[in-house]
Amino acid sequence: DDIRMIEQWYRMNKASNLEEWQNAMRMMAIPMFNAGYADKEGNIFYVYNAGFPVRNESYNWELVLDGDSSETLWTTYIDFKDLPMVLNPKSGFIQNCNSSPFKTTIGDDNPQSKDFSKTFGIETGMTNRALRALENLGEDDLITYEELKKYKYDLEYSKESSMYQFVLKTIEILNNPTFQEKITNNKIEMSTIKKALSIFNDWDLSTNKENVNATLPIIAYSRILNESPDNINEENIIDRLCSAIQYLMLHHNKIDVRWGDINRLMRSDKNIELEGGPDISRAIYSKRMKNGQLKGTAGDCYILFAKWDKNGKVTSESIHQFGSNTQNKNSSHYNDQAILFSQNKLKKTSIYLDEILLNFKNIQILK
Repeated sequence: DDIRMIEQWYRMNKASNLEEWQNAMRMMAIPMFNAGYADKEGNIFYVYNAGFPVRNESYNWELVLDGDSSETLWTTYIDFKDLPMVLNPKSGFIQNCNSSPFKTTIGDDNPQSKDFSKTFGIETGMTNRALRALENLGEDDLITYEELKKYKYDLEYSKESSMYQFVLKTIEILNNPTFQEKITNNKIEMSTIKKALSIFNDWDLSTNKENVNATLPIIAYSRILNESPDNINEENIIDRLCSAIQYLMLHHNKIDVRWGDINRLMRSDKNIELEGGPDISRAIYSKRMKNGQLKGTAGDCYILFAKWDKNGKVTSESIHQFGSNTQNKNSSHYNDQAILFSQNKLKKTSIYLDEILLNFKNIQILK
């Protein structure tokens, strides 16, 4: 309800250096969204942006508390300077993938959980995207521009991810005669159970479009990737596995379906195969369709890469999953970027007027 939110967005957008951008953030009129900053001077900055109330440390704020005492009433929030943040770490990179701020980068420059009150409720969990960012960026001492793009389009689940834990649990279940019987009670044949076991054993955790082992696990567990595997019991896994098997058998008469045939970008007359998947760096979240395909509904959308030369001139590339005129079905730009998007490709962009005019069509000069 803070009308200053509009002013803060404006000041963040107009900031020409780190100090001005941080001053805009100090308004704290947008108490949400982790934020990252980079500039031509080589500065990089991450802040776990939130409005943290100053709470009574005597209470466990993870529980439901009585509201009839002033002891549980808060009236102030911590200052911007006291938020978890990382400035110019020695590692040379920051990542922000909806995960714990305590693993923003590698090395000793991360915020330490011990320095922040437990009453803040700061999460310690890691998404697969964050894990893969740390694995890729953290293991490469000298990252080129092209390598950075490759890491953005990474297609794998980490062996530290929830997905991998679900895979291991599923293999145990599919090897267990008691659970096999429960699966057959869902009208799934033993031969299909054996095929499913082979799929889970053989999956390399990649989501490339040619992968025939990615489809079953992703359809089964995509909706619980934010859950701790410790909180998902065998019955839940069996239910989700059986549902995925039945969906694939109904529409494809097999469960080892090529991932690109299932994972789709649908827009007007276009129905295009995609790589990537839920909680993948190449993020694609989908819903099941009646034709047996998955329609991408969230994840990667507008993507932009920017770099500065030694003179401070910026060059950039971008892509949108649809186009630049998403509200007008009659426009040629309604879905004209979809194919490039599906191919993990980008188009050149510019902030310089002379370069823009070179590629501008149907120029109209307003007098």
